[in-house]
Amino acid sequence: MPLLVEGRRVRLPQSAGDLVRAHPPLEAPSPFWVLMMPLLVTLWS
Repeated sequence: MPLLVEGRRVRLPQSAGDLVRAHPPLEAPSPFWVLMMPLLVTLWS
């Protein structure tokens, strides 16, 4: 699944999964994100 910004495909210097893991949230995530993050990381990788 490509990453689109304003309708244009962008390439990241790292995988999206690596970026998400490298920047944990500062506050406790909502239960929604706890459940959705593994799916999003899988889709972005």
